[in-house]
Amino acid sequence: MRRGRQWSRELFTEGYIAVVPEDHPLRGRTGVTAAELANEPFVFPVCCDTRTRFEALAERCGYRPDVKMETDNTDYLLGLVAVGTGITVLPGLFKGQAERLGLHAVPIAEESLRRTIVLAARTAGTGSRLYRSLDGDRPRETGVRAAVPGI
Repeated sequence: MRRGRQWSRELFTEGYIAVVPEDHPLRGRTGVTAAELANEPFVFPVCCDTRTRFEALAERCGYRPDVKMETDNTDYLLGLVAVGTGITVLPGLFKGQAERLGLHAVPIAEESLRRTIVLAARTAGTGSRLYRSLDGDRPRETGVRAAVPGI
């Protein structure tokens, strides 16, 4: 086992989105706060840090999300949203996938609900080569920031 520091480089930071079905009242909004989601039914992945992070944020807002169903498959999860089982919370990278399925991605306007993706390698040489190979293809910012006044 190698000891010592690893090489790392931040790739991008993104927010999270609430994914809602076509006929949902939040459809078309440019942003939503976690508090505004208090009365929504949710579907979530079984084991996911997004769920854990959102539940902690919801608790700080004074509620516990009403989880109607759990699944271990993101495609199935988005299908559950499409048929109205509930809404879900996902990282911004899922926006395109959700929209291709006719769903709406509403940015969650909470600075505490953001994630940073980092490339890590055992050596600077390996890390630098990997980073250069990704540089032209990686997103700079997913653009998932809500325009909610006061946030």
